[in-house]
Amino acid sequence: MSAVIESHKFRYVWKGFILKGHVGLKLKDIAVEFGVKAEMTTLPDGRQIPFYEVIDVKTHITRKNVGIIAGGGFVLDGLKLVAWMGDGIIAKKLTAAITAALEEQLPKALNIIPH
Repeated sequence: MSAVIESHKFRYVWKGFILKGHVGLKLKDIAVEFGVKAEMTTLPDGRQIPFYEVIDVKTHITRKNVGIIAGGGFVLDGLKLVAWMGDGIIAKKLTAAITAALEEQLPKALNIIPH
């Protein structure tokens, strides 16, 4: 999947500096794979319902898949020169967030009762 996420224009005052501009994130060719395992569980009243579990989550996000978009002012235009250093950090954080969401939140959404 690919996506571009951008903020609206902003104005921020920090220690006498005024920052104006916009920031964003460009994601290109991110691969996410996962499997869903379904088991039947029996309730105390004898009814059987499915219980879902996410298994084998794999993500492929590298610093080459991530780009920081910044612009609109002197400071933010300067950020473009060093933005590539943050791409690896963002890729690691995205991998962790996607994995956690799939392993923890998706089963909560799919299962009627906790296992």
